[in-house]
Amino acid sequence: GFIEPIEADLQEKEDFKEIQEAKLKEQLKIERTEKLLPYVTDTNLFSLGEMSQEAFDQLYNGSKLQFEKRIEDEKQAELTRVEQQRKDDLHHERKESILHLWNFTESELKETHLGELDEQAWKNIVTSLNQEKKDADAKALERENLLKAERAKSKAIEDKAKADKAKADKLA
Repeated sequence: GFIEPIEADLQEKEDFKEIQEAKLKEQLKIERTEKLLPYVTDTNLFSLGEMSQEAFDQLYNGSKLQFEKRIEDEKQAELTRVEQQRKDDLHHERKESILHLWNFTESELKETHLGELDEQAWKNIVTSLNQEKKDADAKALERENLLKAERAKSKAIEDKAKADKAKADKLA
């Protein structure tokens, strides 16, 4: 009889200590879950109430870094996509603007992504193409004038020949 109350008291103290430890672990799990949740999809993968503070700190810092890197990578990918879209739009806009000069465009330029060119290079190309068109138009006009002159000369010779024949026929 003398030992039983002492054992019961010790058991009660041990149970109380276990209950307090369980409460602390549960509270720690709740706090750590809240802290970790923004960076991890499933916090139940970890025994957050059981792990040491050092282990939790490593898990938390690693998860946060991974999350931030993923966000940064996504941001970078979006910036790259937006920039590529801008270049593609610029390419189409520039190509439309020189379609009337396409005959004077070298095949190398036809294969070039016009959106990748800086503004000065683009202006130089347009100036060059406009000059080539102007030169080609001038040559075409010159050829046309030469042809007109040739036709006029031929007609004059023909007219003179007709006139001479008519004169000869009159005399005969």
